[in-house]
Amino acid sequence: MDTEVDAEAISGTPTGVTFDISGGADIGLADATGVTCVPAFTATNNTNAVITRTITITSNANGCTGATKTFDITVKLLMSL
Repeated sequence: MDTEVDAEAISGTPTGVTFDISGGADIGLADATGVTCVPAFTATNNTNAVITRTITITSNANGCTGATKTFDITVKLLMSL
C-alpha cells in the first residue's frame, strides 16, 4: 500500500527565492525545479526492504545558486498476508 505525503511549503530570502528538489524519484517524489514547496506525492516502495533516500533542496535567487540542504525520507514495507 502506498502512502500519500502532503505538500510542504519552503521559503527563504530574498523575496522570490525558488528551490530545486532532487533525489526521490524512485520513491515517488519527482525531481522539480523552480518550486516553492516540496510537492505532494505518493510514497512507494517496490522493493523487499526498507529504503531511505536523501533528498537535496537547492535555493536559487537573482540568478545565483544558494545553499543546499538535504534530508532523508525512509519508506518502509507494508507486509500483506
